Amino acid sequence: MFGDRDQLQAFHRQGTRSRSGLSAGHLGTVLPWSATRMRRTDVHALADNDTVRSIWYDALCTTCLDRAGLDLGVPRIWEDWGLYGSGTVVGIADTGLDQTHPDFEGRVAGARDFTPRPAEGDPDGHGTHVSSLAAGSGAASNHRYVGVAPRAHILSARVLNFGGAGRMSRVMAGLEWLVDSGAQVLNLSVGTDINMVGEDPLSALCNTLSDQGTVIVAAAGNSGPRPQSIGSPGSAARVITVGATDGMGMVASFSSRGPTRQGLLKPDLLAPGYNIVGARAADSQLGDVVDQNHTIMSGTSMAAPLVSGLVLLMKEQQPELTPAEIKALLQLNCRSFNLPTTIQGAGQLDGWAAVHSLMPEPLPGSEPEPARPDGEAGSPAEVPERNEPQGCLGVRVARLFQWLRPVA
Repeated sequence: MFGDRDQLQAFHRQGTRSRSGLSAGHLGTVLPWSATRMRRTDVHALADNDTVRSIWYDALCTTCLDRAGLDLGVPRIWEDWGLYGSGTVVGIADTGLDQTHPDFEGRVAGARDFTPRPAEGDPDGHGTHVSSLAAGSGAASNHRYVGVAPRAHILSARVLNFGGAGRMSRVMAGLEWLVDSGAQVLNLSVGTDINMVGEDPLSALCNTLSDQGTVIVAAAGNSGPRPQSIGSPGSAARVITVGATDGMGMVASFSSRGPTRQGLLKPDLLAPGYNIVGARAADSQLGDVVDQNHTIMSGTSMAAPLVSGLVLLMKEQQPELTPAEIKALLQLNCRSFNLPTTIQGAGQLDGWAAVHSLMPEPLPGSEPEPARPDGEAGSPAEVPERNEPQGCLGVRVARLFQWLRPVA
């Protein structure tokens, strides 16, 4: 519930002490919200309290999972500009992280468990796979399967249990901790099964964190092709909501469609989401297992961290970029499928073009010596090269512009 912070703290203390139907949960730190368990009769009584603004059901959030392929032009970004996410921090709110996996060695900035039954690492495996797509080093594959920002640091909030489910309030608590711990970009490959209006507590928190400077990337969900199938937090106005393309480079049938119930045009853009190889958590059987350290998964869950990784590269190049500017630059550098915006958003993201738009000077005429994520020889990743992008707006920004009003 939302309301007066002092009154919510009183409710929280009362629930902690009493054996009534009111049971204390989490008390928000960014917004005045509290998660509690109560009897149905208590809900009606609270609704009549002038200090309580609104009461929401603590909806179940689940992983956004299905099947994926990577083609954002990332190796060109590494080679042309030497951007690997150095000095940046991504926060992953998911099922946890297997910190023993070689792809994360020396780069886990912190981890915390928000589930009612804490567990070591990532028994489910979804969060480990997602984390590797955003910022895995590729060490376990001799740098064959490398995340988009392999030098970024990772913060992991375990907000979903084994099986990939958890209450909205736990996701919110995890997000607040991630931001307090220094995350510049948050990845949410989670979502509710119901299409929220974009004003639910999780969406409200995401919008507030975005206004405060944190870039939030969320999976659109895997409830397509049904229209109005994007749940929270993908329905939040300021979140970068990512749909998925399939193995043919078209909009994946499973990718959730917009608009939101309040009429927002979502998703915002598309990224690869079919048969993507990423890190496998120890003993996890999730996805199509490749070997001891890798598994294949698909879904908008996989598309979102690819975009999160790209945002880390953009933040490395231009740390002062705001969430609204980043969202606009990403959407300006997409290839349209000439489909309705409620299906494709701005289209398929061209990662190289998005980073290129930040560069004040043209590329040098000579071919640069290819750089490596780890400073060693070897293929940076098995990602197909691509010719100069066609049909997109490559906006060069010598000095950053300012938006006169927020970009939703």
